[in-house]
This record gives sequence, C-alpha cells and structure tokens, in this order.
Amino acid sequence: MKKKVTALLINYLKKFSKIRRFVRKIAFLNQVFIEKDQIKIEIIQLNSERAKYKNLVRSLLKQKERPVENEILLSSKNFKSNYKPIRLKRTRTASFFEYFERASKIKHGIMILPLIGQIFREKYQLEAEKKDLQIEIEKYKTWVQFLLKWKKKDIRHNIATIIQYSTNDYKFLKYCINETKKFSKQVIVTVSDHFFDGTPEDRGKLEKSYEENEDIIFVEFKYDHHKPIPFIRYWFCYSKLMGLSKLEDNIEYILFLDTDEIIEGDRFLDWLNHFNYKDYNAIELASYWYFRETKFRALTTQNQGLLVKRKIINEKFIMHPWLRYGMFIITPGKKLSKVVGLDDKPLVHHYSWVRTKEEMLKKVTTWGHRKDKNWIPLVKRELQREFTENSTDFIWGYKYKIVKPYIES
Repeated sequence: MKKKVTALLINYLKKFSKIRRFVRKIAFLNQVFIEKDQIKIEIIQLNSERAKYKNLVRSLLKQKERPVENEILLSSKNFKSNYKPIRLKRTRTASFFEYFERASKIKHGIMILPLIGQIFREKYQLEAEKKDLQIEIEKYKTWVQFLLKWKKKDIRHNIATIIQYSTNDYKFLKYCINETKKFSKQVIVTVSDHFFDGTPEDRGKLEKSYEENEDIIFVEFKYDHHKPIPFIRYWFCYSKLMGLSKLEDNIEYILFLDTDEIIEGDRFLDWLNHFNYKDYNAIELASYWYFRETKFRALTTQNQGLLVKRKIINEKFIMHPWLRYGMFIITPGKKLSKVVGLDDKPLVHHYSWVRTKEEMLKKVTTWGHRKDKNWIPLVKRELQREFTENSTDFIWGYKYKIVKPYIES
C-alpha cells in the first residue's frame, strides 16, 4: 500500500513539475512579446523624431542666405561618415536556437523551440533597427546644431512689426516692444489722439510712452469726429494704414500685433531661422489666452498675431471690416493658421481681459466690439465674483489652469 501511495505521489510531482516548467515557459515568452511590443512603440516614436529633424535640416538647407561652401561641407564624405548603419549579425545564440529547431522537429515534432528562435531573431532585428534610428537622429541633430549656429550669425529677417496702441494698454507696451525688437528690423507703434469712441487720449501717458521708447517709431494720427465711417472698426484699420506709410523700402513681411499681445521674441526668432515662412503669404500665430490675472491661462488657444507678405498688401486688404481675421481670409495663395514654435507651443500671450475694473470698462466702451453686447453690466457682474482655476470666463466660456506668469501684471 505504501509503495502505491509513493508511486502515485511521485507521478503527481512529475506532472506538477512539468506544469510548472510549462507555466514558466509561457511567462517567459509573454515577457519577450511585451519587450518586442515596447521596442515597436519606441521605433514609431523614433521615426517621428527622425522625420522632425530631417524636415528641420531640409528647411535650413533651403534658406537662400546660406553660402555654397556650407552645402559642400554638409555633403562631404567626412561629415556623412558619422552615420554607420548597424547590421544584424549571426551569433552563437542564433545557431543554438537553430540546432534545437532541427532537434525538436526530429525528436519531438513540436514547434515551441522554433517559435522561440523566431521570436528572439525578430527581437534582435527590432533592437538593431532602433539603434539605427537613434544614430540617424543624432546625425540630424548635429546638422541642425551646425546650421542654426551659423544662421544666428548671418541670417537677416526683413520683418517690421506694427503695434496698435492706446494708453489703456500702457502696462503691456514695454513687454510688447521689447519682445518684438528681438526679431524685427523695424518696430512701428500707431496711436490716435482720441479713443475710438471719440473721448480724448491720456496725453500724459502718451508723452510718457514716447519718452520711454525713443528708439521706436510712433505714428500718432488725428481722430476725425465728423468723418462718416463705413463700418465701426474703420479707425482700427486706418491705424494699420498709417503704420504701413512708415515702412522701410526693404521690408518684406509685416507682423500685426495689438499691444496686449506679447510674442516670445527668442522663440519666434528660432522659428523664423528654420521655418520656410517666405513660402507663405499669410501666417496666423497660435496664442495663449488669459483672463483676470496673468496666472489664469485658458486650456483653449486662439489665433493672435498675423504675419503677412508685404507684396500682397493693398488698401482694400488693410481696410477689411473683420480686421486681421478678414485679412487672413482674403489672402491669396499659401497661408497657415495656428502656427506654433519649434517646441509645439503657442508663440503669443494674449492679455485682452487682464485688467482692473477701470481698464475693463474703458476697453469695452472703446474697442471694435463695443456694440456687440451691453458690456458694462457684464463686466460689473464679473468683477463681483472671485475667479478661480475652476471658473469659466463670460466671453468664451473657456476653462482655465494656473500657470507661472510670463509677464508681471
């Protein structure tokens, strides 16, 4: 009896041992499959990164300002030799699996070992492909660094920025001007002697603005109370026309901004240095939107700031009643909208509603949308409540998050 129990126990243990080994094999294969899938995902990401840097290099090489000798350098054998593709080689491990593949067919007639061999070969091939991509990306990064370093010294952008100003935006003026100086050959600020509801401008703040920015061209024009105007935003369009009259002859592109639209000058310059913006007649820039305070930034972005080729501009174009939005719509040829920087983030910060109660009331009684709504009770009601990260604004209904302010309020 004891012998039978012992024999049964031994058989049970043998079966249990086989099951354990089988489970271990399955777990091992499952882990290998997971690793393969992860490598495939990484390869997809690397392909995307390679395409990005490859396009950067192509874009930089197309710039006409770059001398011929640099193209020769970039195409030389010495420069290209940095990239050596990896080839999958036969290893002892591969031979080991091939041996078991043959042995298993003969002795056991099962396909588990050939499957393992195939899985490992595919994994090694994927790892080699991943390594190839990493090396190629490093090559393109080297090219980009070389080209950008040279271009920062030699490229010139014949861009003028025209800023529309009223003293209600005085606290944003220094930021707007200082950022545009970083990439503009010419900065022009247009301002009327009256707000566009007919009330006089703050002469003291105007004179202070002129004194603090002596190196900037200010174009002050007279507001005509008696002139019949074809549409309510006529004077906004007219101010752009006044700015165009002061352009230098060699200006090729004009960036139209409002004073409360602060562009990030360094990032925009980097974008100009590598992007073929000269292939387009008009480009709208993606913008962050802020409300109440500079720390409250909307989760939704907008278009603010319009870069336009000078050759297509005429009086009809400038005097469009829908302002920059209308100008963009009627632009002929190639154009782009919601353009972001090299880091895929918006280039402009728009502080349209970051104001005190007095500034808000002055804004809604003088701006181009003053007749769209009965703004004064809306503003008063808004300022009676506390604004938090969970609040929504009364203009667009955007949701917000708290961020580190880009400028001081």
